[in-house]
Amino acid sequence: MSTKTMDTTRFQLTLYIAGESSTSEVAVANLKKIEEAFGEEVSVQVLDIEADPEIAERDGINISPTLVRNQPLPVRKLIGDLSNHVKVIKKKKKE
Repeated sequence: MSTKTMDTTRFQLTLYIAGESSTSEVAVANLKKIEEAFGEEVSVQVLDIEADPEIAERDGINISPTLVRNQPLPVRKLIGDLSNHVKVIKKKKKE
C-alpha cells in the first residue's frame, strides 16, 4: 500500500486487521482494489491490531477487519472484509 501526499489526497483510509487471517488477507486484497479505483485521491494505511493491541484501544476498534475513513469528515467505519468494495467505489464515483 502506498501513502500519497496530503496535497493530492481527498480520502484518508485506515484498515485495521488482526494478523494474517484469511479475513484480513481478503480485506487487504479488496482494499487494494479500492485504492486502484481512487488513484491519487486516496491515502491508505494498514494497521495490525494483533501485533499492537494498543492501537485498537487507542482508536476504538473492537472488530477486525475495520476500514475507517478518516477524511473527509465525518469519520466513517466499515466493518468486514470489504467484499462489498464495489459499493465503496460506486459511492465514490457519484461524488
